[in-house]
Amino acid sequence: MLALIMFWQRIMKKYIFGIISFALIISLLGIGGEIATRVYHHLKYTKNQSSGKSITLDEELGWLPASNYVFNADKKDASGKSYSVKIQANNDGLRIFGNPQEENKKKVLFLGDSFTHAIEVSDNKTYYGILKNTLSIEVFAIGVRGYGTLQEYMILDKYVDEIRPDIIVIQFHSNDFSNNYYELELRSIWHNNAMRRPYFTNNGIIYRLPKNFPAIRHIINKYSQFLYAIIGRIDLLKARHSKPVEYIIQEKGMSYPFFRDSVEITEQLIKKIKLRIPSTTQVYAFSADGINPFYDELKRISEINGIHFIDGIPQAVGSAKIATRAEDNSHWNEAGHQIAANVLEHYFEANW
Repeated sequence: MLALIMFWQRIMKKYIFGIISFALIISLLGIGGEIATRVYHHLKYTKNQSSGKSITLDEELGWLPASNYVFNADKKDASGKSYSVKIQANNDGLRIFGNPQEENKKKVLFLGDSFTHAIEVSDNKTYYGILKNTLSIEVFAIGVRGYGTLQEYMILDKYVDEIRPDIIVIQFHSNDFSNNYYELELRSIWHNNAMRRPYFTNNGIIYRLPKNFPAIRHIINKYSQFLYAIIGRIDLLKARHSKPVEYIIQEKGMSYPFFRDSVEITEQLIKKIKLRIPSTTQVYAFSADGINPFYDELKRISEINGIHFIDGIPQAVGSAKIATRAEDNSHWNEAGHQIAANVLEHYFEANW
């Protein structure tokens, strides 16, 4: 009996030693990976004369544009052509923020997501930076990568009383529907930011991260660049072998319940925006992409809520005979922003 006990003690010691050794190895690899990833990012930011990431996490809005974000280096478009990009955001992370006291020019607030954040082009090459000069307007641009309509409403609420805009231009995208509804974003591969964000519900605002193991993902997002990079690669691999929910929506339209629910929530959020601003403020909207049924729903929601919907921007960008996309083949390069600005300029010249 004593021999058996001693035998099991030796086995347990080896087992415990093995676990400790394995945990130690994993910890050392994790620490080494974290150090290597941070050094790589530091060198990359230094090379690009960049202040770091363009967004920073925020408890209330999910994330915000990074304060005083700087970038000064070349980027490439979808054709591989290089072009110079110079970005200098203000203390609130905003690219262009005019004078709220201006009385001789129309004050125009542009509100949107990554197409308005527009880190793919220089400040003066954004569509609103171009319009600032061609229309002689006082421009305020609030655009944040990955934002849904609720986050846009929340950040509008922060600035609208200070700016008191004469005109608001809302930039939509088809991914707004995923970003506006947790159940849809949870099923989305393409349009899932994998970050904790606020969602509007009939019971008020809730905060959730639309991935499995959300608490762990949120901790990784906050503290580990190494694990964030690894999980991001895993998400990309999954995306290549799964059918995107966006395809299902294109096939089923409003008969797909999660899309139908998201459309209803999006409409409620647009109503909230309209109620928040002065009745004298004119509101216009356009979509950065023209995929249906998303495009038609955004147009319908705008028009029934008294918002002037500007047609033609994604069509003009998509039909151009030159490269209009950045290296990610999604966002606009300088040419794409120029084309969007041209459409908006012609529309406003005819309708203001």
